[in-house]
Amino acid sequence: MQPEKGHEEQICYESYFFSVREKARYCVQGMLMIGMISYLFYQSWIAFLLLLPLLRFYFKQKHRDCAEKRIIRLVDDFKSFLEVFSSNLQAGYSVENAIEESYKDIAVMSDREADLMLELRRMINGLRNNVDISDMICQFAQRSRVEEIIDFSGVFRTAKRSGGNMNTMIRQCSDLIHDKMEVRSEIRTVTAEKQLECRLMTYIPFGIMFYINLTTPGYFCILYHNLTGIVIMTVCLAVYLVAVYLSGRLVRIEV
Repeated sequence: MQPEKGHEEQICYESYFFSVREKARYCVQGMLMIGMISYLFYQSWIAFLLLLPLLRFYFKQKHRDCAEKRIIRLVDDFKSFLEVFSSNLQAGYSVENAIEESYKDIAVMSDREADLMLELRRMINGLRNNVDISDMICQFAQRSRVEEIIDFSGVFRTAKRSGGNMNTMIRQCSDLIHDKMEVRSEIRTVTAEKQLECRLMTYIPFGIMFYINLTTPGYFCILYHNLTGIVIMTVCLAVYLVAVYLSGRLVRIEV
């Protein structure tokens, strides 16, 4: 299986570009959320128009979430690559051939347009043009800004220059990095439940207000279309948004 020509663009994995479909979806979601807030808290179209700038913050949060998911996918794919790469080194392949064989093995079970696959194709094409493999791995590590990939690139460069038993050094490094990545994966699994609970708690106040409006029409009418009610509902909304922000920070554990 011959790798295709990789993209030459400089990828920053901490950035993410929405597709047209994603922009439309998140725009609809954000406007629905703003519409729900303006109805439940103010019952006013003017409030909807005044709250539209919140759509920008919604897009920013979604952008961050998508970028984090992209990095997590990259880390998981790199963990699989290390396993295959280490096995190929043990089988007697040179480093260069081990990378190409690892690409072939991973291509069978991975998305060919995944970020790691694009990076491997870039490396293989570089090798065919006599580009130093350690330089390409270091460039990949700098783009990813992932600690494990940076550690691997440092060990790889040192082993390449020292002329020692590169296969043994890389295999030992791969085992250590694999163990570290397993710990991170377990931490993400443990915190995933709390993050789900946090997302559910975010929508519960809206559910309660909608239920009261549905079963007891007019219950909140005293708070609508008058200055005192607007101030009270605005304070409640501000407290709610701060609580959502703090809860998101509490369950977001950097690993």
